[in-house]
Amino acid sequence: LGFQILSYSSWRMDTLTVEWMEANPRIQHKLSNPGFKAYLQGSIFFSDPQLQYTIFLLTCSFFGLYVNFLFDAVHLLDVCMRSQILAKVIQSISDSFQSVVGTMFLGICIQYIFVAVSFMVFGVGYGFSDMDTKHCSTLLECLQGHFDYGFRS
Repeated sequence: LGFQILSYSSWRMDTLTVEWMEANPRIQHKLSNPGFKAYLQGSIFFSDPQLQYTIFLLTCSFFGLYVNFLFDAVHLLDVCMRSQILAKVIQSISDSFQSVVGTMFLGICIQYIFVAVSFMVFGVGYGFSDMDTKHCSTLLECLQGHFDYGFRS
């Protein structure tokens, strides 16, 4: 971050200020105002997407250190995006996001149908090998028990 600010940002501000001057020849005189020049250079400085991303990662590092360690998961996504193979995996998942969501919805519907049938057939209750679901008195409680058992196993 320090290297980017010291080396790249001053060149970028100078270059984009010259471009702004070429695009706005009638209001170049506003650059003599130090407040406007500071505003223009500040907006150019903070409009750099690479700087914004670096500040975002720095903020996530701070939150990961002082708030909750789960904020550090953002860095794992950054590593995945920088690796070509992992980037293709993430791209394939994000490209087929609707298919993945549809498949999950289909799985939930099938699970609900089987729970409803078993709730009607086994009205007394039934149990898994390591979990007792005899206490489910409503269909929703039985469905929650099935989801819990399915995600744990």
